[in-house]
Amino acid sequence: MEYHAGEVGKGVILPPMQEKGATEVRAAIRSFNHMAAGIKTLENDRTVLMAGVSHDLRTPLTRIRLATEMMSPEDSYLAESINKDIEECDAIIGQFMSYLKTGQEMDMEFCDLNAILMDAVNSESNVIGEIETALEPGSMIVNGNPLAIKRAITNMIVNAYRYGNGWIKVSSGKTEDFVWFQVEDDGAGIKEEDIHRLFQPFVQGEKARSNTGTGLGLAIIRRIVDAHEGSIEIHKSERGGFAIRALLPLKEKEY
Repeated sequence: MEYHAGEVGKGVILPPMQEKGATEVRAAIRSFNHMAAGIKTLENDRTVLMAGVSHDLRTPLTRIRLATEMMSPEDSYLAESINKDIEECDAIIGQFMSYLKTGQEMDMEFCDLNAILMDAVNSESNVIGEIETALEPGSMIVNGNPLAIKRAITNMIVNAYRYGNGWIKVSSGKTEDFVWFQVEDDGAGIKEEDIHRLFQPFVQGEKARSNTGTGLGLAIIRRIVDAHEGSIEIHKSERGGFAIRALLPLKEKEY
């Protein structure tokens, strides 16, 4: 039961446990199974609800986008502004859906963390420009979900680009028990008293770090790292800005 409770705490609902043992134990297992089933139902209902909301919101956005294509050339400046607002709304909807999906049961595999980091860096540098790197030499094998890890590092990079002043550094390293990856920027940083609130959904830091976005980016990162049984550290970057580091536990590869 302790194992099942730990998995529920991570957002993973396992199949019901067999009711066996003493009367009190069977009663406790029955209550636990009932609670887990209720949580699973709520989770499924929430996902279905948000998927419906996402579809219902994106449908009129698509109609508006099509309408702008029929606007006269004289109104092109207005169409451009409308399309920009549509893209922002679509991105916000996407982040809501990403937050809901993140943290659900993930398929884990042994993968090279550095390769995932470079994949994310190469993808984002095509959009936002040069990203400095300082990766641990060689490969760093970690048991994780490559797509989720890439999503976490991408969110970190986008956050650094949004709130920094142009300089972004991605680094990695390892200790005896952990591998880690980190993103730094040269922005205004974050007040120490705001750090404990930073990873809550829809909560953002001071004005310098809250002028855009939904407040879900860092919450998504936390969910991904938690799903990998890792931890997050926040500190000042080497240029006085914001630095976020994710630590993932090292697990021996089974052959």
